[in-house]
Amino acid sequence: LTIHRDLTAVFEQEERLKAAQAETERARARAEAAQDLLDDALASMTGGVGIWGPDERLIQCNAIYRAVNHDIPEIVTPGTTLPVAATAAMRAQYTLANVPIRDDEVKRLASAIVELHRRGEGALEFPSGPDTWTKLSAARTKSGGFVSLFTDITELRHRQRELRKERDTAQLAREEAEAA
Repeated sequence: LTIHRDLTAVFEQEERLKAAQAETERARARAEAAQDLLDDALASMTGGVGIWGPDERLIQCNAIYRAVNHDIPEIVTPGTTLPVAATAAMRAQYTLANVPIRDDEVKRLASAIVELHRRGEGALEFPSGPDTWTKLSAARTKSGGFVSLFTDITELRHRQRELRKERDTAQLAREEAEAA
Protein backbone atom coordinates (compact mmCIF):
# COMPACT_ATOMS: atom_id res chain seq x y z
CA LEU A 1 0.00 0.00 0.00
CA THR A 2 1.37 3.35 -0.96
CA ILE A 3 0.00 6.68 0.16
CA HIS A 4 0.97 9.82 -1.69
CA ARG A 5 0.36 13.23 -0.32
CA ASP A 6 1.17 16.55 -1.98
CA LEU A 7 3.16 18.57 0.60
CA THR A 8 3.68 21.58 -1.64
CA ALA A 9 1.17 23.68 0.33
CA VAL A 10 2.82 22.74 3.62
CA PHE A 11 6.27 23.68 2.32
CA GLU A 12 4.93 26.96 0.92
CA GLN A 13 3.31 27.75 4.25
CA GLU A 14 6.60 27.03 6.05
CA GLU A 15 8.42 29.37 3.66
CA ARG A 16 5.85 32.11 4.26
CA LEU A 17 6.21 31.60 8.01
CA LYS A 18 10.02 31.82 7.78
CA ALA A 19 9.72 35.01 5.69
CA ALA A 20 7.28 36.52 8.21
CA GLN A 21 9.58 35.61 11.11
CA ALA A 22 12.54 37.19 9.31
CA GLU A 23 10.53 40.39 8.66
CA THR A 24 9.44 40.45 12.31
CA GLU A 25 13.07 40.14 13.39
CA ARG A 26 14.12 42.97 11.05
CA ALA A 27 11.30 45.17 12.39
CA ARG A 28 12.34 44.38 15.98
CA ALA A 29 15.95 45.26 15.16
CA ARG A 30 14.84 48.58 13.57
CA ALA A 31 12.69 49.39 16.63
CA GLU A 32 15.59 48.63 18.99
CA ALA A 33 17.93 50.79 16.91
CA ALA A 34 15.41 53.65 16.97
CA GLN A 35 15.00 53.29 20.75
CA ASP A 36 18.78 53.28 21.22
CA LEU A 37 19.07 56.43 19.11
CA LEU A 38 16.34 58.14 21.14
CA ASP A 39 17.98 57.06 24.41
CA ASP A 40 21.35 58.42 23.22
CA ALA A 41 19.79 61.70 22.11
CA LEU A 42 17.95 62.17 25.41
CA ALA A 43 21.07 61.35 27.41
CA SER A 44 23.12 63.92 25.49
CA MET A 45 20.69 66.80 26.07
CA THR A 46 21.57 69.53 28.55
CA GLY A 47 17.95 70.04 29.59
CA GLY A 48 15.38 67.78 31.14
CA VAL A 49 13.06 66.12 28.63
CA GLY A 50 9.82 64.27 29.29
CA ILE A 51 7.86 62.66 26.46
CA TRP A 52 4.11 62.30 27.01
CA GLY A 53 1.58 60.33 24.97
CA PRO A 54 -1.80 61.58 23.69
CA ASP A 55 -3.34 60.01 26.82
CA GLU A 56 -1.25 62.44 28.93
CA ARG A 57 0.86 59.62 30.37
CA LEU A 58 4.64 59.85 30.65
CA ILE A 59 6.35 57.62 28.11
CA GLN A 60 10.00 58.38 28.70
CA CYS A 61 12.27 60.96 30.33
CA ASN A 62 15.97 61.60 30.60
CA ALA A 63 18.23 61.76 33.66
CA ILE A 64 18.10 65.56 33.86
CA TYR A 65 14.29 65.49 33.90
CA ARG A 66 14.49 63.02 36.79
CA ALA A 67 17.05 65.21 38.60
CA VAL A 68 15.05 68.43 38.15
CA ASN A 69 12.05 66.59 39.54
CA HIS A 70 14.06 65.08 42.41
CA ASP A 71 13.30 61.52 41.23
CA ILE A 72 9.83 61.78 42.76
CA PRO A 73 8.07 58.63 41.50
CA GLU A 74 4.75 60.43 40.83
CA ILE A 75 6.60 62.71 38.41
CA VAL A 76 9.25 60.53 36.73
CA THR A 77 7.73 57.04 36.48
CA PRO A 78 6.57 56.11 32.97
CA GLY A 79 2.79 55.74 32.98
CA THR A 80 2.17 58.54 35.46
CA THR A 81 -0.42 61.05 34.28
CA LEU A 82 0.29 64.71 33.68
CA PRO A 83 -2.15 66.00 36.34
CA VAL A 84 -0.62 63.67 38.97
CA ALA A 85 2.93 64.68 37.97
CA ALA A 86 2.09 68.41 37.97
CA THR A 87 0.50 68.21 41.41
CA ALA A 88 3.44 66.24 42.84
CA ALA A 89 5.88 68.76 41.31
CA MET A 90 4.11 71.74 42.86
CA ARG A 91 3.94 70.03 46.25
CA ALA A 92 7.68 69.41 45.97
CA GLN A 93 8.29 73.12 45.34
CA TYR A 94 6.70 73.96 48.69
CA THR A 95 8.71 71.22 50.40
CA LEU A 96 11.97 72.47 48.83
CA ALA A 97 11.23 76.01 49.92
CA ASN A 98 10.45 74.68 53.42
CA VAL A 99 7.09 76.48 53.42
CA PRO A 100 3.73 75.08 54.49
CA ILE A 101 1.91 73.55 51.53
CA ARG A 102 -1.07 75.58 50.35
CA ASP A 103 -3.41 73.17 48.60
CA ASP A 104 -5.24 75.93 46.71
CA GLU A 105 -1.96 77.24 45.30
CA VAL A 106 -0.72 73.73 44.46
CA LYS A 107 -3.95 73.10 42.55
CA ARG A 108 -3.71 76.44 40.71
CA LEU A 109 -0.08 75.91 39.69
CA ALA A 110 -0.65 72.27 38.71
CA SER A 111 -3.58 73.38 36.51
CA ALA A 112 -1.32 75.97 34.88
CA ILE A 113 1.24 73.27 34.05
CA VAL A 114 -1.41 70.96 32.61
CA GLU A 115 -2.87 73.81 30.54
CA LEU A 116 0.61 74.81 29.28
CA HIS A 117 1.10 71.27 28.00
CA ARG A 118 -2.35 71.01 26.45
CA ARG A 119 -1.81 74.29 24.58
CA GLY A 120 1.71 73.26 23.67
CA GLU A 121 3.00 76.80 23.95
CA GLY A 122 4.33 79.19 26.56
CA ALA A 123 6.63 78.68 29.51
CA LEU A 124 6.69 78.76 33.28
CA GLU A 125 9.66 79.66 35.48
CA PHE A 126 9.96 78.36 39.01
CA PRO A 127 12.55 77.65 41.70
CA SER A 128 13.96 74.13 41.53
CA GLY A 129 16.09 74.35 44.66
CA PRO A 130 17.28 76.79 47.29
CA ASP A 131 19.05 79.06 44.78
CA THR A 132 18.25 77.47 41.40
CA TRP A 133 15.64 78.26 38.77
CA THR A 134 14.13 76.21 35.98
CA LYS A 135 12.09 77.13 32.92
CA LEU A 136 9.42 74.64 31.80
CA SER A 137 8.18 74.78 28.24
CA ALA A 138 6.01 72.31 26.36
CA ALA A 139 5.42 71.49 22.71
CA ARG A 140 2.76 69.35 21.04
CA THR A 141 3.82 66.40 18.91
CA LYS A 142 2.29 65.27 15.62
CA SER A 143 0.95 62.17 17.36
CA GLY A 144 -1.10 64.29 19.79
CA GLY A 145 1.24 63.95 22.76
CA PHE A 146 3.67 66.56 24.01
CA VAL A 147 7.23 67.08 25.16
CA SER A 148 8.23 68.83 28.39
CA LEU A 149 11.54 70.68 28.35
CA PHE A 150 13.19 71.85 31.56
CA THR A 151 16.00 74.38 31.14
CA ASP A 152 18.25 75.57 33.95
CA ILE A 153 17.93 79.37 34.03
CA THR A 154 19.78 79.92 37.32
CA GLU A 155 22.63 81.85 35.70
CA LEU A 156 20.16 84.04 33.81
CA ARG A 157 18.30 84.81 37.05
CA HIS A 158 21.59 85.72 38.78
CA ARG A 159 22.53 88.03 35.90
CA GLN A 160 19.09 89.66 36.01
CA ARG A 161 19.50 90.27 39.74
CA GLU A 162 22.94 91.82 39.21
CA LEU A 163 21.65 94.03 36.39
CA ARG A 164 18.79 95.25 38.60
CA LYS A 165 21.29 96.09 41.34
CA GLU A 166 23.48 98.00 38.86
CA ARG A 167 20.44 99.82 37.46
CA ASP A 168 19.26 100.78 40.94
CA THR A 169 22.77 101.96 41.89
CA ALA A 170 23.04 104.03 38.70
CA GLN A 171 19.58 105.52 39.24
CA LEU A 172 20.42 106.43 42.84
CA ALA A 173 23.71 108.04 41.72
CA ARG A 174 21.87 110.01 39.02
CA GLU A 175 19.27 111.22 41.54
CA GLU A 176 22.00 112.25 43.98
CA ALA A 177 23.85 114.12 41.20
CA GLU A 178 20.68 115.92 40.16
CA ALA A 179 19.97 116.88 43.78
CA ALA A 180 23.48 118.35 44.23
